[in-house]
Amino acid sequence: MKYLGIISILIGIYVNLALFTQLFEMIFDTVIPVFLIGLAGIGLATLSLKENKGTFHTCSASVGLLVNLLPMMGYLYLLIGLG
Repeated sequence: MKYLGIISILIGIYVNLALFTQLFEMIFDTVIPVFLIGLAGIGLATLSLKENKGTFHTCSASVGLLVNLLPMMGYLYLLIGLG
């Protein structure tokens, strides 16, 4: 529970790499597992924000939330916008 923000940042980096590069193409054929992992990262970040134990935890949870949320929203925008 102490390092939820940092774990969500690491999950967000993984989601960024999995969505926008082809490093993990052999593991996941579709994007659905990556989105589920991203949702788990968003959940961990919001759980860490609700705990609010200090400035470092709040900042790391906020960064983790942004790192998870922005690539997923950007990918959905590209997917819907480009068809």
